[in-house]
Amino acid sequence: MNLLIISQHFWPESFIINNLSEELVRKKVKVQVLTGKPNYLLGNIKKKFKPFFISRANYKGIKIFRLPIISRGNKSGFRLALNYLSFIFSGIFFSRFLLKNKKIDCIFVYATSPLLQALIGVYLKFTMKTKLIIWVQDLWPEVLIDTKYIQNKILLKIINLLVKFIYNSSDLLLAQSDAFKKHLKQKYKLKNVITFENPGIKNSIKIKKKLGQKIILYTGNIGKAQPFYKIIKIARKIQKENTIIFKIIGGGSNYNWLKQEIKKYDLSKNIILENFKNQKALKKDYETADFLLILLSKGFSFSKTIPNKFQNYLSVGKPILCIGNGTINKKIIQNKVGFVFNEKKNDTKLFFNDLSKLSYRNLIKYKYRNTKLFDYNYQLSNKSSDLIKILKNISS
Repeated sequence: MNLLIISQHFWPESFIINNLSEELVRKKVKVQVLTGKPNYLLGNIKKKFKPFFISRANYKGIKIFRLPIISRGNKSGFRLALNYLSFIFSGIFFSRFLLKNKKIDCIFVYATSPLLQALIGVYLKFTMKTKLIIWVQDLWPEVLIDTKYIQNKILLKIINLLVKFIYNSSDLLLAQSDAFKKHLKQKYKLKNVITFENPGIKNSIKIKKKLGQKIILYTGNIGKAQPFYKIIKIARKIQKENTIIFKIIGGGSNYNWLKQEIKKYDLSKNIILENFKNQKALKKDYETADFLLILLSKGFSFSKTIPNKFQNYLSVGKPILCIGNGTINKKIIQNKVGFVFNEKKNDTKLFFNDLSKLSYRNLIKYKYRNTKLFDYNYQLSNKSSDLIKILKNISS
């Protein structure tokens, strides 16, 4: 099996597609990746990646082709648009030459935002006469509306037409949640959609007895999709009790805003803010945490999303706290793997006071329940085997 993966983001940037690609290689799939130059966190491209030239690399048996793109820069809406478009145009222009005379059985697009990167896959599907699978991670244009990146109705209609063209050009769509699948089928009248949830990375952590303050840990993006203003609001309300600490590790467009808000309201003892860490460095933070936080803004697309951190959090075996709505809430409640905070229904002080009193015995129950759910549904090895079956079926 010769697989071409198209993903604007890839190693050394931290995305689940890296781990999935490694696992596919272990299972004898020949993987080539068409990607951009790493700049997701920093906003600029390091000289070693030759920003203005095509570069090649081999990472754990994966052949990587890095395309010249415009970096994310200051991460303004305009600069992000240039970043997205440059990858699409660069991919369409250079890919045919890079992949000339290479056997490709299937093209697999890891479709985080922007979904329009899948246009590269559509182009190659027809020019190379092969199959195209798109793994939908974000709903477009709905996520643009929810984050308010684009509000122009004409532009949104154009994007929606492009999205429809992409979906109709694919041989199979993989939806990252059942809610995604239902929406894609209903809106675009599609039949070639199946659910394929994200796998997670196993984190084996021991549960220890702890006294004193409880730590609620968040790891990941700090942007428009995460309503951190709610954390500020909660921290201010329970500031005097001093029984809960929020520890936030990550980065993004709202990082500096959050840093200023913590200083403005003198919340440095209630909210600890740190920059991104790799999975290895995060292990100590997972060990000291009592709860793992999922934070999602209101919006149509967000209500149907299962954030990838959900799977990773499950593997840690500690209760999940969700401040969001929709699919992820139902997932947590139905599987009894954590708590959901609703500011309209729950009394803030009472809710977090109850969290701070969670017993060691209950923590052990969550350890068993959460890791069992992870092992059964989200193991990387199992999910990669499932994907290989899908790939073989569609390319035969």
